[in-house]
Amino acid sequence: MIHRLLAHALIVASVFAITTATAGSAHYYLYMSKEDGSRICTQVAPGTGWKKMDGPFVDAICRKRPK
Repeated sequence: MIHRLLAHALIVASVFAITTATAGSAHYYLYMSKEDGSRICTQVAPGTGWKKMDGPFVDAICRKRPK
């Protein structure tokens, strides 16, 4: 019985590890400051003082589009 539970736990852990390892990274977006017009490229929204301008991108300089 314990061997069966251990085998099932190992299978579940393996499936979780495989699906986690194949997950892609978050996309980058280009944001523009509402205050001074400066631009940044980020994966996380910088706040209410910024407007999303373009995206998604796959690189941190907001040039490469996803395929």
